[in-house]
Amino acid sequence: PKLADGKKGMGDKVPPDSTLEFEVEVLNACQPIEKETLQETDSNVTPKESDYVRINMVVKAQDGTVRDGYFEKRPLEFYMKDHTGKSEPTGKWKPGNIIKKCVENMRLHEKAKFVIKEEVSDKHGNKPFWGTGAMVLELTLNTIGADEDVTGDQGVMKHRVSEGEGY
Repeated sequence: PKLADGKKGMGDKVPPDSTLEFEVEVLNACQPIEKETLQETDSNVTPKESDYVRINMVVKAQDGTVRDGYFEKRPLEFYMKDHTGKSEPTGKWKPGNIIKKCVENMRLHEKAKFVIKEEVSDKHGNKPFWGTGAMVLELTLNTIGADEDVTGDQGVMKHRVSEGEGY
């Protein structure tokens, strides 16, 4: 109360005697993931669990050395439902899970940099996937899409590879 605007309020922004509520999203409390937006977007579209996404990605060491640039020019496409977006009970991350966790916090056409403090292991959890130590993922979320059931019985599914230009 001593720090709030109380009876006088704050003009048109905060009415007098109002209660302010803040929505805070903790990406990960145990293994911090820091996000920095590199390119803003006007879109409010975020991926849902049933969507597929197409991203470009560069993995770097914290000093800027590129560890993996394969998907910088070639898009990586995956279904959100195929990954948990959570670390393993051991505290280690698998590549697909850490990428999903980052993409969940992005909007369409946004480019962001994520600093990953914890080790990312191979799919078996045996050895480091992109090397040891903290790393930086630079992601661009290019496409968010959903498969369309053409026949109604999931016999024929339509997966859009690129936008058409009409008939």
